[in-house]
Amino acid sequence: GGGKTTGILMAFVQIAMNQEPDAKGNRKTRFAVVRNTRPQLRDSVIKSVFDWFPPNGSTIVWRETDMILTLHFPLADGTRVYSEFMFRALDTEQDAQRLLSVEFTAVWLSEFREIPLQLLTDALSRTGRYPSAADGGATWHGVLGESNMPVRDSDWYGYMEEERPSYTQVYKQPSGLAPNAENRDNLPADYYEVVMEGTTLPWQQAHVLCEYPDSLEGKAVYGSSFLRSRHVASEPIRATRFESFSPTLLIGVDQGRNPA
Repeated sequence: GGGKTTGILMAFVQIAMNQEPDAKGNRKTRFAVVRNTRPQLRDSVIKSVFDWFPPNGSTIVWRETDMILTLHFPLADGTRVYSEFMFRALDTEQDAQRLLSVEFTAVWLSEFREIPLQLLTDALSRTGRYPSAADGGATWHGVLGESNMPVRDSDWYGYMEEERPSYTQVYKQPSGLAPNAENRDNLPADYYEVVMEGTTLPWQQAHVLCEYPDSLEGKAVYGSSFLRSRHVASEPIRATRFESFSPTLLIGVDQGRNPA
């Protein structure tokens, strides 16, 4: 609810408008918009982009087959913006290979904590290649990303906090509960208080408090849901002896979606 997606979208539109025009007065840019899976791309990023730029068949054109949104509109100085947003998922290895075969101005990694860190370097190597040098080259190129907070022992945490390259900048929003929380005017007054109810501390840290949560990898599956007062008997439990009959023993097992 902090407006991360909208903020990144507006940054890309600004990049498109600031691109130096070619000899014909056209400001040409091409962007990749990357999300981990196709359903996430459609249900989240594309819907948010359409809220701001609904296709109209003229200045905003959506090509469903290619999943490309094209913006072309005039500016006050007489130049025109021609910008392509290519929406790409990473469902398969072939998807990643196709992404990295295209020349871009810049790349948008949406919810980057779900994307392998290696893709950042690979994507960066594809930026700055459009428009070509013959048309003046890219005025600005690079990778922008937005995400909820990754866990502390993740590759992304190491990249942003422990071994941050000189060319990388990290911006953190205030906590959703802070007096200076962003985008609260566009949310219900009790939005964060309601969504936090019944959730774990790691979830709250990642989605509301803007803090790096500890990883749960290698920890007991019951985690913080264990309550000694509820799950441990207050006194020794005596075994029941069945001498006159043999009762049926019923066992229920929840194997989840990935049984061992």
